[in-house]
Amino acid sequence: MLYIVLNLIIPLIVLAFIVLGFWAKIASENSNTKLFDEYQECSKKQLEDIGFVPDVEYLYEDILFGVMIKFSVDESKQAISVLNSNKVCDLINFSDIMGYEVMEDNQVVGGISRAIVGGIVAGGAGAIIGSQTAHKKKVYSYGIAIYLNNIKNPRMMIPIIKNSVKPTDKRYKEAIKFSDNVGITLKTIIARNQAATNQ
Repeated sequence: MLYIVLNLIIPLIVLAFIVLGFWAKIASENSNTKLFDEYQECSKKQLEDIGFVPDVEYLYEDILFGVMIKFSVDESKQAISVLNSNKVCDLINFSDIMGYEVMEDNQVVGGISRAIVGGIVAGGAGAIIGSQTAHKKKVYSYGIAIYLNNIKNPRMMIPIIKNSVKPTDKRYKEAIKFSDNVGITLKTIIARNQAATNQ
């Protein structure tokens, strides 16, 4: 008799945990969606207050993990804006951007950097480094480092993925798409800075 009762109760308990898990996931996504809507409104107001009018915007959203990053460019103001889910807005002048790197699991997998040795800037725009993720089963972190001409804050990190993800996962593919869009924009800004320096 006890055996029959346990065979009925255990599957019901397991089913209850599964249902609760799905409910918690849906509740979390709904909560994050509401936060993202508030974030969008807040970021729009922040930018309007300083006269920043975006010509180009790239957005990365991961509702499940509560990550949202908006990268905006205002060509007339010659500045970029990076807003994150913590409602923090970083405004950077084009002229302060020296380089950038795409980082995956604390390794450089792409970008443009400038080597500074003994106070001499080596190379033109830098080196483009290829991606090396084909052999990986999981990626644990992924982001963009923007190098700035600023002694107090020489590097600005944009963490995109902070939880493990498979390279075949949609989140990873969206992160690559976002970093590619941001990267090509930064390459253009760096090339313009280099051209202005060479004149």
